[in-house]
Amino acid sequence: SPVVDIDTPLPDPGPVPGNRPAAQPEVTDHIPEVPGKKALVLASPTAYPEPVLDKACTYISTQFGAPVGQVLPVRLTGTEDESTFSDTDMEAVDPVILLHEVWQPPIRGVLYAISQFRKQLPETVNLWVVLTGDAADGNLSVPDNSEQFDMWVRAVRSLDDPGITVKTMMNHG
Repeated sequence: SPVVDIDTPLPDPGPVPGNRPAAQPEVTDHIPEVPGKKALVLASPTAYPEPVLDKACTYISTQFGAPVGQVLPVRLTGTEDESTFSDTDMEAVDPVILLHEVWQPPIRGVLYAISQFRKQLPETVNLWVVLTGDAADGNLSVPDNSEQFDMWVRAVRSLDDPGITVKTMMNHG
């Protein structure tokens, strides 16, 4: 599927830090908790109002084994600067989780914002793009056969950064 362009400058891919192999997005039901580390969630306050965000944070904790320590509001304007994490103790964070609705296509501006967030993180901190269902209707689960998810995986893989993983919230019955 084509990627929608909003005339946002493409990031300079530059050299890949550590010359690691290309990322393979993974979908897993549960990942063991990293002792002493808490997830830092990035979410649009417009798309994820407080009750929905609370539900998402509970989901992240139970589905991924990543207790949420902090939530930062983000707008994904493509103009993210180096101050996003300036007030955050990154030693206590892993992973950083960007919540995004799966039905919204991975336009270049959003991909650029994702790459800017990743550039601000230490190499040891993972960035997860966690795709959700439509937050407006409160159902955050993404169907297993989501074509939109596949489109996101391809788009994020094109960033060629092994520190970025795409995941979905799944319904567990």
